[in-house]
Amino acid sequence: MRTRGYAAYWFARMRGWRASDAVASADALASARRSGHPGARAAHLGMHAYFANLQSDYAAAARHAAEGGALAARAGDSFFTHALCRYQECWALLHGGQWGTLLAVLHEAIRAAERNEHRPWALVFTLVLA
Repeated sequence: MRTRGYAAYWFARMRGWRASDAVASADALASARRSGHPGARAAHLGMHAYFANLQSDYAAAARHAAEGGALAARAGDSFFTHALCRYQECWALLHGGQWGTLLAVLHEAIRAAERNEHRPWALVFTLVLA
């Protein structure tokens, strides 16, 4: 089930929206929650936040992404998972009009990218800040 969630996310990123992919992502997130594995949960929260953003459900996207980012940071999971969650959270906050919170998240994300010496993500977050 979680593999289908990954496939749905990458299909949507590369080829475009399909409602069935949003459903697959929700199912994968539910499966990851049941697994109890924080890294898997963090990754699926970030990917599912993407689908919530595409559906203009910015409150849910921000909630999922914030939870995933915190889990990824605590679990010491890959920086990509943390950055993906933070990016989706920033997108949701920007489009949801929560600019104060957006600025705080962006500054934290830029610092984290710099600490991890991840210049591409630092650039992405700086561009969102611009």
